[in-house]
Amino acid sequence: MAREKTLKRSEADEKYLWDLKPIFKSDSEWERHYLETKQRIRKMDSRKGTLSNSKALYETIREMLEEKQKVEKAVFYAKLKTDEDTALTKYQEMEQKAHKLGVDFASKISFFSPEVLRLSDAQIKTFYSETPELKQYKRFLEDVTRLRKHTLSEHEEKLLAESSKMASAAEDVFMLLDNADFKFGKIRDEKGKEAELTHSTYQLFLKSRDRKVREDAYRLLYSKYFEHKNTLGALVNASVNKYVFYSKARNYNDSIESALYPSEIDRSVYENLIESVNEALPVLHDYLKLRKKVLGLEEQRMWDISVPLAEEPKAEYSFEEAAETVKKALSPLGDDYISNAEKMWKERRIDILPTENKRGGAFSWAVYGTRPHILLNFEGTFNDVSTLAHEMGHAMHSHYSIKNQPPAYSDYTTFCAEITSMANEQLLAAHMLETADVDEKIFLLTHLMDNFRTGIFRQTQFSEFEKTTHSMVENDESLNAENLCRIYSELNSKYYGKDTVTDREISIEWARIPHFYWDFYVYTYATGIMSATIIADNVLKKGEGYAREYVENFLSAGSSKPPLEILQSVGIDLTSKKTMQKALETVQKTLGELEKLLGGKASSKA
Repeated sequence: MAREKTLKRSEADEKYLWDLKPIFKSDSEWERHYLETKQRIRKMDSRKGTLSNSKALYETIREMLEEKQKVEKAVFYAKLKTDEDTALTKYQEMEQKAHKLGVDFASKISFFSPEVLRLSDAQIKTFYSETPELKQYKRFLEDVTRLRKHTLSEHEEKLLAESSKMASAAEDVFMLLDNADFKFGKIRDEKGKEAELTHSTYQLFLKSRDRKVREDAYRLLYSKYFEHKNTLGALVNASVNKYVFYSKARNYNDSIESALYPSEIDRSVYENLIESVNEALPVLHDYLKLRKKVLGLEEQRMWDISVPLAEEPKAEYSFEEAAETVKKALSPLGDDYISNAEKMWKERRIDILPTENKRGGAFSWAVYGTRPHILLNFEGTFNDVSTLAHEMGHAMHSHYSIKNQPPAYSDYTTFCAEITSMANEQLLAAHMLETADVDEKIFLLTHLMDNFRTGIFRQTQFSEFEKTTHSMVENDESLNAENLCRIYSELNSKYYGKDTVTDREISIEWARIPHFYWDFYVYTYATGIMSATIIADNVLKKGEGYAREYVENFLSAGSSKPPLEILQSVGIDLTSKKTMQKALETVQKTLGELEKLLGGKASSKA
């Protein structure tokens, strides 16, 4: 049930709020750290012109990584404080200062890549003999030389580094509009009481059994985006143009290559994903047709597709109950995994409750030298329990990578990021299905199907949208609110099929998706859930040996190897289309199990 009133942060029990003092004891300590780091990075370019010496190269890399850690720590704290209350200008200013610190750091070390690229492979090989400690940075240096043809002159690299603050304006403006300025108003809930519509309560309203509540929330939310459609269209256009500009500046063929090549992802993975999912759209259409029948709807609308086909296993969870459920579900991953997961809530590294002006949604984040932190907006639903399991996957991925890798390789790639979190969701569902009755199984299987719908089909729809919009800009075509709505509406019709109406409101959904400000990121959700499905199945069927292999070879790998190679170490080859097809067969199997349980059943209209 949605809260009638959003708590102020001062009204919330502190055990449900994260404690950031282990990062910095106070804002003034952060300020001292910021000023000291700012002073040191001013001198970073003093190493310019020295990298033809092996010892100097080693010392420069070591110093760069040390200062990078300090910059990231400043950004980490400032961002977490901003997210607590996005309306507080004090923390907005801190975050801006921290971001500028990152820009200054990037500018000061902009000499590094061009100077390394002036070294031949033979020279670098000789350096490893002259200064053996440099070998620990071999992959780090290979990442630089691999980008040789996409790295510019020192002056040009410095200009691009300094442009990043300006280039982030579209995303910054969108985040402020969406999280601080937009007030969606109130609707009447199931009991006829006024309830505030926010990003987090919206998801609850869409699951309401009262169809009028779902429709009212849906129409009210999207009306706000329509009010500002031209501004939002201009922001998306600016963001797409940013990435097209950078791809051209760095001599890539297009923005897709610009996004994938640095991450060592072959373009075929992206293309095969769209092709494979389009081939599997009949499965999604069959699921939506089943929903329409079971719910007894003459006409299925977009506000109907999230309502459960059965009641939740439990009406409302306390956070403590949720944490215990997640703990049991993830126990196949081993005692060490569970011990470290428990520390997340025992050490108050999770910000749990939704509070006034708090950033919506959920995330996990860590930087080297700190411990992982999770932001939630926990309302007590099963979906919130699943979100906790999801974000715990990210947190433990960060924990093991930071623990087992040096700073140069401690951060895992975007491509690998969603796999661990989605594997946890699969393990949670499998755990709960073990003791579920028929109605609970219907709910859980529906939940799995909705995860496949949102994680595979929806994210691939987003990926097609990105591919189309970037291609339009690259071909000098106009990209405005009208075109964005048209493109999105056409894709929605294709993905959701004839049994679900594509209405006017859904045509502007693009305007509320923050991921569209991060170029070609969303496809990793789809490839991630495909990989996660296979991993979770292996953990449950192969047992302790595979779980240990997963922790040691995947969670602990960071970026020490190419992401596709890391996946291959746990038996998953995403360069093969067969892998994607195998995961999509699981979707078909899950739908089949749901259809058997439902039979010819049709409920009263919901």
